[in-house]
Amino acid sequence: ARALESLGHSVERFPWRRYFDSGTAAQGSGNFSARLQNRLLLGPRFQTLNRERVALCRRVLPDVLLVRRGTHVTRATLEAMRAAAPSVVIVGTCNDDPFAPGQGRTGWRHFLKAVPEYDLDLAARHHNLDDFSRIGARRTELLRFWFVPERHRPIALGESDRQRFANDVVFVAHYEADKRIDYLNARVASGVAVKVYGPDYPPALRAPCLVGSLPVRALPG
Repeated sequence: ARALESLGHSVERFPWRRYFDSGTAAQGSGNFSARLQNRLLLGPRFQTLNRERVALCRRVLPDVLLVRRGTHVTRATLEAMRAAAPSVVIVGTCNDDPFAPGQGRTGWRHFLKAVPEYDLDLAARHHNLDDFSRIGARRTELLRFWFVPERHRPIALGESDRQRFANDVVFVAHYEADKRIDYLNARVASGVAVKVYGPDYPPALRAPCLVGSLPVRALPG
């Protein structure tokens, strides 16, 4: 959005995370209900999100609608937005691989069904171009991973920082049941100093690979 604004375009942001925020975990059922709707992609919060998205499109009448990883956008919503702004160009970007083995269809079902409604589908992997075309994409192009210069840049470290963060390899990501844990274990076994960064989850919520057996220093933050 900032890059588009720097080029002189007017950008209207629509973050959907706020529709599933429900205070702290101590609030109990409300928080659980919000998280459940976010995971299953259904329920009143999900419906409100899509309804208000259409209302915003009707009010703004955008030239381009850019949807990043549209797991929370239904095909009916895209159809309604196009009806509200008939000249709009709808572009979808997806940095993940929804066709990969192990990807749950529940979380991708709205996105995959809506693929034919996008004027342009941008994929981060060459093989996904054919995947999107196979399920009815109008046009596909490759959009590689990027970096944000003002955020992703070399940082001068003091001596205390070097003592705290010194290592050979840093893994900053999330866990999935693929080969990444094997790669980390192999690096550790070969004597490489590895550090893993992520949220300091309670033990009951930690991924199995991070409980006890992994000889990697796991640091909160």
